[in-house]
Amino acid sequence: MNAASFEGWFPFRIALDEARDITVDWFYLGRYRLQDDRFFSDTLGRCARHPFNLIFRRRTGVAELDAVAARGAAPDGLIFHLSRCGSTLAAQMLAAHPGAFVLSEPGPLNDVVTLPADALDEVRRASLLRATARALGVHAPPGARFAIKLDAWHARRIALFERAFPNVPWFFVYRDPLEVLISHMMTQSYMMSAANAPAALGMPVTEAVRLSHPERCAAVIAAIDAAVIARAPRAEQLINYDALVSSVIERMAPAFGIVPDDDQLRAMHGVRAFHAKHPGAPFEDDRAAKRAAAAPDVIAFVEQHLAPLHAALERLRTRT
Repeated sequence: MNAASFEGWFPFRIALDEARDITVDWFYLGRYRLQDDRFFSDTLGRCARHPFNLIFRRRTGVAELDAVAARGAAPDGLIFHLSRCGSTLAAQMLAAHPGAFVLSEPGPLNDVVTLPADALDEVRRASLLRATARALGVHAPPGARFAIKLDAWHARRIALFERAFPNVPWFFVYRDPLEVLISHMMTQSYMMSAANAPAALGMPVTEAVRLSHPERCAAVIAAIDAAVIARAPRAEQLINYDALVSSVIERMAPAFGIVPDDDQLRAMHGVRAFHAKHPGAPFEDDRAAKRAAAAPDVIAFVEQHLAPLHAALERLRTRT
C-alpha cells in the first residue's frame, strides 16, 4: 500500500463488516481542514456533502490505517470532561494559538472505544486507538501541538487512553453537578440518551429506558465523576469550571507544549468573549440562572447523589 495515495484523506469511521473484520472508511478533505470547525462532526458533515465523497467511497482494512498513522503525530494532550462544563471553551482557547492543532470529539475514536469486546482485546484496542489518532494527526500543520478534546463519557475509559497514549498529559474539566444536570435537562444531548447508555453507563438500552431523563443524566454524571476519582488524578490534572480560563492558560496549555506570546495570549483570552457553542453570540455567565431554574426536588437529589462526588473531586484538586 502506498501511503502517499492517502494524501488528503482522513478516517471517519471504524466498524466491523459482516465477516467481523475491522474496516476503516475514509473521506477526502479537499479544501477543508480538520481544525476549521468547532467539532469534528461539523467537518464530517461538510465532507459528507462534498460531491467527490458522495461519488467515491474508500474503505480499507487496518493495515492501511497503520501505514497512514506512521506518518502522523501522536496527541500532545487529552481533555476529558464532565460535559456542559466549559471543555469546548478550553479547546477553542487552545485552538486560538496558531501553533495548536485541536480536534474536538472525533467520532472515529468513539468507534474504536465501542467496538464489541469479543472483536478485539484491550491491547489491540489501544493500538487501534493510537493508530486512529495518529492518522488524524497527519493533518496537523508541521510543528503544531496536537490536542484532542474527547467525548465526556470517554472519562470512563481513562485506563484505555493511558494505555494507548502513555505519558501524554491529560486533564479533566468539571463543574458543579447541579449546573451540569440543569443544562442537560434544558437541552438534551445524545450522550444522555438511552441509546448511548451502553457506552456512557455500561447499561443495556432496555434498562436505560426505564430511567427518567433526569435520572439518566444524573447516572451519567455520577459514572464519569466516579471513574475519574478512581484514577486518583494529580491535583494539577483537575480543572474546575470556576477557574477554567486561568487553568487553561497556566496549566493546560504549557503541559501540551503550547506557550503563547503576548499577542497569542490575547487571542486565547479573546475566545471567552463569545459563546463556545454558538459562534457570534456573546458569552453570558449562566451559573446563577441554572441554579435558579432548579426545582427543590432536583436540588435535593443532586445534594444526595452527586454533590459527594463533586466534593471528592474538589478534595483531590485542592490537596497539596
